[in-house]
Amino acid sequence: MEGLNLLMTKIKQVGFSNENLLIGMEATGHYWMTLYHEYAEQFSDIFGAASRALLSLYPTAEDIKKIDIRKLTRILKESSKGHMGRKQANRLKNAAKNSFSLSGSNLSFAMEIKFFVQRMNVLLEQIEKLEKQIKKYMKENQSLLRTIPGIGPVWAPTILAEVLPFFHPEEKNGARKLVAAAGLDVRLNESGDS
Repeated sequence: MEGLNLLMTKIKQVGFSNENLLIGMEATGHYWMTLYHEYAEQFSDIFGAASRALLSLYPTAEDIKKIDIRKLTRILKESSKGHMGRKQANRLKNAAKNSFSLSGSNLSFAMEIKFFVQRMNVLLEQIEKLEKQIKKYMKENQSLLRTIPGIGPVWAPTILAEVLPFFHPEEKNGARKLVAAAGLDVRLNESGDS
């Protein structure tokens, strides 16, 4: 009941009336576990570097309301490589001040967002490492394929991705397995007279 009262107070603060108001909750009751709506409007990609940097330090609207504008500007500028600055910091701060987000004890929510961002950063680092390995591997292994007319930088890695699960040239029967996987049989079969 406390949560509903807090929600109704917030609704009145923004100027909505109770007469035609319909409130829906998801089955788990975690209706409060969303970033405040206005946050997403401030970023072209809420999972981008600038958003992740900000959320890892200041995950809630309440946190962003309290942060010094110069510090917020610096975080945005550094994490966006200069694409964002004071203008975006002011818009973000105003959005947080006018936010419809629930206030009160957001500690568990803030921790959950911080942990989510940490997991996301780890996954992005792993993806980056894998992409580097793939590029290196592809560069080393597609040169022969690219000597075939019509096979270029798009088709060579595509062919390798399709073929490598079956074809391992270092194995004794590697080529035979590839031919079998392709459904081909290159053996000559003659009846004898013609």
